This record gives sequence, C-alpha cells and structure tokens, in this order.
Amino acid sequence: DPDRTIISEWGLEDMALGKEIARPAVYLIAPDGTVAWRHLPTDWRIRMGQDEFLTAFSEVEGAG
Repeated sequence: DPDRTIISEWGLEDMALGKEIARPAVYLIAPDGTVAWRHLPTDWRIRMGQDEFLTAFSEVEGAG
C-alpha cells in the first residue's frame, strides 16, 4: 500500500515517532464480507496476543 490508500480507508493512520504509520489492526471478516469483529488499538505499540485473538474468534464463531 505505497500510496497509503487502504491504511487511510480503514482508518489505520497513527502519528508515531514523528511520522504517520499504520496501527496494528486485526479484523475478523464474516463469510458475508462484513466486519464481524475488530481490534484497533489507539497506540501502535499495543499488539494483540494469540489468546485474545482465539477468544475473539470463538465469540464471533459462536454468534454466527
């Protein structure tokens, strides 16, 4: 995404260390193409752990 098109469209911009970077977002997309769940931290240093991801996946899977 050299033109930052996707980063901008999905609202992933973050000013860090004096320049704009992408935040570490995680999206779970439902079979119908909708966003079923997302993790979008306000700080680029926050990363989602695998246990958190598996919990979110289980919740989304159970809701479907």
